[in-house]
Amino acid sequence: LPEFENINSTNIETTHVYLDKNSQIWINNDLIEAENAEVILYQFLSTETEKRGIEFIASRSSSYQSYLKMMEIFELVYLRLEAEKGKISRNIVFREPN
Repeated sequence: LPEFENINSTNIETTHVYLDKNSQIWINNDLIEAENAEVILYQFLSTETEKRGIEFIASRSSSYQSYLKMMEIFELVYLRLEAEKGKISRNIVFREPN
């Protein structure tokens, strides 16, 4: 799994999402089924929403479909949060793979 840089200078606590070369989803070094990723991300972001975000790395070998699926999951999570909390910042950091 890749190393995630510390972005604490922004005062944003992030959860680390990695899409590996086999298009498997890892959240904070735990292998996660796609259907559970939305729930896990929502649970993390639902408290202190403005102070939390997502750091995302996708392997260059992962499929484009799986990348698009992750973008859809991020969108669904933030739409749900906005429906509950009103307008919020979408704190997503996209990182290049090592």
